[in-house]
This record gives sequence, structure tokens and C-alpha cells, in this order.
Amino acid sequence: MANWARLVARPSARGEDTMAVLPGAPAERWDPEPEPSAWDRVFRFRATASPSAFRLASRLAAAPLNIPVMEFVQGIHQPEGSPGDLAEVLLGGLLRKVATADPLDETGIGYEFHDGVRELLLSAGMRDESLYILGSVLDRLGRRWKPLLMLRDLLNHPSGSVGDLPRTERLLPYIRLQEQVYQALSGPYLEGARSFRALVLAHQALARSGESPPDPASHRRKHVVSEAVAAMTDSTTPRTDPLTQTDDSPPLPAHGTPGAAGGASDSRRTTQMTTHQQPRPSQGEPPQHLLVTVVVLTVVVVLLVCTATVYVLYQHPSLTAPVGVGVGLLAVLVPLAIAACRHR
Repeated sequence: MANWARLVARPSARGEDTMAVLPGAPAERWDPEPEPSAWDRVFRFRATASPSAFRLASRLAAAPLNIPVMEFVQGIHQPEGSPGDLAEVLLGGLLRKVATADPLDETGIGYEFHDGVRELLLSAGMRDESLYILGSVLDRLGRRWKPLLMLRDLLNHPSGSVGDLPRTERLLPYIRLQEQVYQALSGPYLEGARSFRALVLAHQALARSGESPPDPASHRRKHVVSEAVAAMTDSTTPRTDPLTQTDDSPPLPAHGTPGAAGGASDSRRTTQMTTHQQPRPSQGEPPQHLLVTVVVLTVVVVLLVCTATVYVLYQHPSLTAPVGVGVGLLAVLVPLAIAACRHR
């Protein structure tokens, strides 16, 4: 105020150097700084924070974030830790506040890591420690909200089914968190990470289309009701044995009633149809055993004739011509006899 009073009350011949604000002149524009990447945020925090604060940040990466949960995680591994470590994490540029959540509500998520920061912090931590912290936090919060106990049980079965999880907007951040932890754990947890990822994408697709996600409980109820109806239908419907299945045609009228003759003719017609449907040997072919018998007898006769012919020609060479004629006739007649037998 002294300088201002001197400027106003004591004018100087040579003037005074001072700052002036010209309301009509446009202010100089400053280009906003680009948003730092996840690597920049983590490296900057690593360079400025204390080692205990960085270890706390890597542990908090495996937990849903609100003030009570942060204090709980800090008490697991750092019972003697100071509140300054938690303050460094809160003010270190790693977190952003969720607008609609209360940071002091243990059942809600009040803070989130900036994009990509959680994955980097999980890679800087230890796998067993991350798994233990997530299981402990889900067990603590699950006492007040049961679906979180289902997520905790899936930690022991990373490839288990996620179809029974409720499809609610409130559970979606916890599913994303477990997916990111599974990705950091890798190994057998990658299959579970893919299942959680598919669940998140399906929920986002339904949200974009404006449809409400299906309720697994109602789906199970419908499935149970359909199974019960099917069981009742099976119990009231008589079972049919294929060997004793009868025709669906109307029953034959009783004896002495009109239509008895027609019923008898229908019975005969049914018998004829059944007889006609039975397999019968094809026409023009003799039974197989008869052909075998004829062939065997023919071979025996041919052998006997050949033996007799050789003996006669050896004893009486002059009978060569008559014997040759007889053998020729036999060679012609035997095939003819076989052919006649086949076409009989």
C-alpha cells in the first residue's frame, strides 16, 4: 500500500516504473501442457516419492480404491507406515477421483488410476502379494456385498465359469480390476482374464444398444421350470418300445358289429403288406447250397472221367478217337448243365 500511496499522492517529475493492466487488450494465450502418459506418471512418481510410498502404490494397484480400503491395505504390509505414504500416493498424480462416488464409502470405488498406470504398478509388484491383497480386500468387502465373495472364490479357480456373476453396473469396476490383476499374474490366470474381458465387452455392447443385461438368476429359474415341465411330460406320456410298437390305425371292430367284414379285409391287407415287406430271395437264382453241390459233383465227375480216359488210352491206344469224342461231348454238356441249373 505504501508504494501505491506514494504513486498517487506524490507525483514525480521523472515518473515511476510500474505494471499496468490493460483491460481492452487480449490476454496472451498459453498452450496447455499435453496429458502425461502412464509411463511419465509412474516414472515421475518413482523419482519424487519415497520408496515406502512407491511400494504402497504397487500394492494398491491390486485393490479397489477408497480411503478405508487404502488404509486396510497399508495396514496389511506396513503396520508402522506413516499417513505421509498414503498422502504421497493420493497427491502423486497417479489417481483421479470418481465424480459420483464417496471416497469414504468402503463399498464404493472413490478413486481410479489413470489409464495404463495400474498395469505398470502391478508389473512392478510381486505376484503373490497382489493375489493376496485382492483376495483379502474382496473377503472384507464381501461381508457387506455377496457378489464380491463370488469374485474371491474365482481366485482359487482362475479358469472357472463367470456366467453366474450378476450383470450389474456396480460390479463392473470390480470385474475390470480382477481382469487386470489376472493379466499381470499371467500363467493359468490368462484364461480367466479372457473370460472377464469377454464379460466386460458384452456388458459394454449391451449398454451401447440400450438393452438391459440378462439376469442369470432368472435364466436359471426358466431353465429349472422347463426341465420340470419336460419331466412331467415324460412321466405322463407312455413310453413306446420300438419292438412292440403298434400301428396307429383305428382298432378293428368287434365281431357282429357293422364293419366287421371290412375289418377282416383290413386285417388281411395288413398281413399281406407285412408279408410283402419281408425280404425274399430274388427271382431266377437257385439257392446257394444247390450251386455249391452241383459244382462239387461236376468237379468229381470230371476227375473220374479224366482218370478213366488216361487209363483206357494207356491200355488201348487204338481207342484214342472214340475217347476224344466222348471227352469233347462231356466238356460241352457239363457247362450246359450248370447254366441250366442256374436259370432253373
